[in-house]
Amino acid sequence: MIAFRLCGIALTCALLPAAPARAVISISAGPGGGGVIVNTLLGADRFYNAGYFGFNSVVSNVEAGSIWNGHETLTQVSTYIHDPTIVGTQLGQFDYHATAVGMAIGGQGQFFYYQAGIAPLTQLWSASIGTQFNGDGSFNLTDQSFIYAYKQSMQVGRDVNFNVGSGLTFTEHRVADVINSSWGFDEPTGSSFEARTIDALAFTNHTTVVISAGNSGPVGNTVGGPAAGYNKIAVGALAADTTANPYTAPSTFSSRGPNDFYNPQTNTIVPHVRPAVDLAAPGEELALAYYGGTTGTNTGGVDQSAGANNFYLTNAAGTSFSAPIVAGGAALLVDYGRSNFDAHSIDGRVIKAVLLNSADKTAGWDNGQRYEPNTPHIVTTQGLDYATGAGRMNLSRAFDQFTAGTTDNASIVADGAHVKSIGWSFGSAGPSQPSNFIIDPPLTAGQTLTATLTWFVHRSFTDATGTTDAIATDDRFDNLNLQIWELLNGLPTTEVAESACLYNNVQHLSFVLPDNAQYLIRVSWAGQQYDLTNLNSSVHPGPEDFALAWSNQSVPEPVGGLVLMTVIILLQHRRRTVRRAIVLSY
Repeated sequence: MIAFRLCGIALTCALLPAAPARAVISISAGPGGGGVIVNTLLGADRFYNAGYFGFNSVVSNVEAGSIWNGHETLTQVSTYIHDPTIVGTQLGQFDYHATAVGMAIGGQGQFFYYQAGIAPLTQLWSASIGTQFNGDGSFNLTDQSFIYAYKQSMQVGRDVNFNVGSGLTFTEHRVADVINSSWGFDEPTGSSFEARTIDALAFTNHTTVVISAGNSGPVGNTVGGPAAGYNKIAVGALAADTTANPYTAPSTFSSRGPNDFYNPQTNTIVPHVRPAVDLAAPGEELALAYYGGTTGTNTGGVDQSAGANNFYLTNAAGTSFSAPIVAGGAALLVDYGRSNFDAHSIDGRVIKAVLLNSADKTAGWDNGQRYEPNTPHIVTTQGLDYATGAGRMNLSRAFDQFTAGTTDNASIVADGAHVKSIGWSFGSAGPSQPSNFIIDPPLTAGQTLTATLTWFVHRSFTDATGTTDAIATDDRFDNLNLQIWELLNGLPTTEVAESACLYNNVQHLSFVLPDNAQYLIRVSWAGQQYDLTNLNSSVHPGPEDFALAWSNQSVPEPVGGLVLMTVIILLQHRRRTVRRAIVLSY
């Protein structure tokens, strides 16, 4: 039996008036206080100003309960996914947690900058896995309810109706481009059935999966499943909006690494070696949509809103709410990529590389980079910060990272091709087959070069008989290294930096360039952690696909807008802990 939790930890409730003083994805320092518009703080305005609000993307929120589409910001939600053969349970019930999370992803409203989620026009689906809510914040689920929600979202899909205006619509069959899951459990190695299944579906379908890291910090080895898997973006929480420079430090409750690493081929655990958090986003003092009905988590309770559709949680906190903010950011990238680039642009590896590489470094950020005088070059075997990963999501930088330079491999026709000083590419590397990217023009000493490499761990999933015999297996884990070289007369002569994390599928460097020189980024194959598909052969099965993002350009910081929010308190403010110990029965 595994104990599961949803990842919101503290909530109070207030009713906001029907005026432009509403704050939805905005942050509230408290009733009557000033709040930070998170969309603006994180740079989402860059996408909005270019006409991208998530319209050409699908996000499926997969968690215990369903998003309540009776709320004024979520009336657009019409696709609900849960196994129809499971009857006589609470599966599919509306829930306040899913409702708050759903608004962070794609809330809509009359007052855009006060009611909008990060991707307000995304096609937002609600998939649920909880079969029983126990009245104490806990719920049960089954393999069947779990598998159905994720497989239908990531692999089977649904018909989506697109309204393009002037009475014109079209229908297209889609799978979810982005998954958000704000629930977790205590399993730090990422080897659980749930983590393997989600990883396998992401690997097969190239999906961007965003999962809350959990609320078991500040100690290490606390990022639990399914966030402890590999083919995802695990999101930590940042505090707080009351500081002079808001949301620049990890929340004390936010789970973090270093996590344990499990090798399924040797059946051994290497303790405390893996950075399991990938990215961070605001996770305290949030104002989000509220569902007060007596279903889901509030089973047996009282509807404090008396059925009102315009109640909002204030002071909401938890990585539950950081993850959907990142999922919304991923949807904006997908919207732009699907509209302008080829299929590689919406691959989960590319979206992850772009978001990580464009992140702002948080207070005290440390990925273990050190200068090795004997080599001499900069080395990290950690790659990411244990608490905030690559840092705080910055969608203004992500917009430039995604659009301003080299885009995809359309201009990369051969190994060693020349690329711009900012960009991204989808490539592959194998034994004796590195991929080299020569940056043009030469770079200047003192500039900061940041580069991020992501790839998938190979996991597979089969459920040929439906549910009872479902199998999620570990197949193969290749190691790739990220290196930066100086060139002399067109040839790499001096290695200046390397990220060589053995236990993760992300490499990340951010350092000051030592010389005026032309630089080369190299992705090299560095062996395998395990290969359970190729046990009887000495021949490697082939190159590993990867996504690479890099930048040394200076781009404007997003402006953190402050807005005055006036709220009418119709309910008594009270903080309550919502620990959700979810019971999972195999």
